[in-house]
Amino acid sequence: MMINMFIGVIMAGSRQGVLNYSSKLESTQRLHFSRHRSQARHRGEQYLLTFEQYIELWADVWHLKGRGSTNYCMTRRDTSLPWCVDNCRTMLRSEHLTLTKSGRRSAPPPQTPFDEWEIPDEIKHRL
Repeated sequence: MMINMFIGVIMAGSRQGVLNYSSKLESTQRLHFSRHRSQARHRGEQYLLTFEQYIELWADVWHLKGRGSTNYCMTRRDTSLPWCVDNCRTMLRSEHLTLTKSGRRSAPPPQTPFDEWEIPDEIKHRL
């Protein structure tokens, strides 16, 4: 009777269909890869990286990955090309933000201040 209860506890604790990776690090890496690929596809960007290529690109700086300016992020050299090994690199987020703000990448055009707008005569009387 005790053996049956013990086996029942073991069977109840196992979850079928759940992937068990060799380490917590690999599990975290696969989660980040999956999110990265999903976000690229959501934005309509072609994604050609495999999990192994993704990890190889992050090899030296995985522990520095994050959202702070002193952390690292992955970016494409040419945003018109897909996410692939030859077009991707990891860099400091502060450097990435500098490139984005300088207009090297696609950034919105600067806004014209309201004072410089010409208001048509037929609308001026409403103001």
